[in-house]
Amino acid sequence: PPKFTALLSVAGSSSIIWDILCSKPRKTDKMSKLILLGLSVGDIMTSFFVHFVGSWAAPPSSGAYGASGTIATCTIQGFIAQWFAGVSIFYNVSLSILFLLMVRYKWTERDLKTWKAQFFLLYLPPIPSLFFSIYPLIDNGYNFGGLNNCFIQSVPLNCKSRGVDCERGEHMEFYNLWFSTLNLAATNVLLLIFIALLIWTV
Repeated sequence: PPKFTALLSVAGSSSIIWDILCSKPRKTDKMSKLILLGLSVGDIMTSFFVHFVGSWAAPPSSGAYGASGTIATCTIQGFIAQWFAGVSIFYNVSLSILFLLMVRYKWTERDLKTWKAQFFLLYLPPIPSLFFSIYPLIDNGYNFGGLNNCFIQSVPLNCKSRGVDCERGEHMEFYNLWFSTLNLAATNVLLLIFIALLIWTV
């Protein structure tokens, strides 16, 4: 069940955060620990507010099982899903870049302390996904997705492709393609490239 597995994910990420905060990392581990911290926060937000809360956030008019929310709670859930799922993905890319820099290019703690390294590896990852999350928010694009939670969707479901007048989320196909599908595909390709280079080096 999604709610059970979501709680397991929250527990796992929480234990990682607890370990990071309570242990004193070695100098060479500090950057990776901070990236893991950001990745874990993204996972907790997505697992709890999206997969655990699930259809509870949807308005009863959606017809979702257990729906007891409002348009506002559904919008918030969709925004969290788009932003924090992206945060986890981009921090995964950041972590693979870090390992590649340390193993292949022999970066040291001094290299990782530069403002460029700090910015691109630590502070940049949440920004693209926040950007991709704002446009659907402005355009009323977060609605119940027809399965378990609110995400980029229209009301009625898939109204444009069905030739029905849209009440909300008229541009959901555009947002899903550019801000979700292609974004996920691009980051997965980057992950494969960086991991392949890392394996080649080892």
